[in-house]
Amino acid sequence: MKIAAVAAALLTLTVGTAMAKDDQCVGLRKLTESRTSATGSALSAKLIDMLTGIAALLSRHETTGEQCASLSTVISQLVNGRKHGGKRLEEDKPLDVRQAQAQLGEAEQDADIRSLLEQAKSSSDDRNIQLILEAAVLDSEGLNSARDLQIQTVREQLH
Repeated sequence: MKIAAVAAALLTLTVGTAMAKDDQCVGLRKLTESRTSATGSALSAKLIDMLTGIAALLSRHETTGEQCASLSTVISQLVNGRKHGGKRLEEDKPLDVRQAQAQLGEAEQDADIRSLLEQAKSSSDDRNIQLILEAAVLDSEGLNSARDLQIQTVREQLH
């Protein structure tokens, strides 16, 4: 866990600097500074390293409130393993992978969304970071099933 502590310290420094640019990103900063999930379990070193990479990217780029909100939603789902916000009247339904893949395919056919997804892919060499950024793009476009598919892929690679 020594590596995780070092990564978390680095994360705190880099995210603190990046988020000072945009007060709307305070919630995202708190999420990425956390070393535990909402249930209190420790985050894996791989996940902390990935969050550190995202923080480094954010420190180099200006972010809008909408981008921070989408990235916060994605990271919250990844870290906590459940949906972010909303009323909990019933349990979450399992991801319909076929529907999610179809939605992702449709998104890739849209020139504007495809351009944003390509930017996300070119932002980092780390495939998991690319998937998180793609998930944030999909979230901002309201493509929740496709977003959840990307998050599920990252979860599978981290475990």
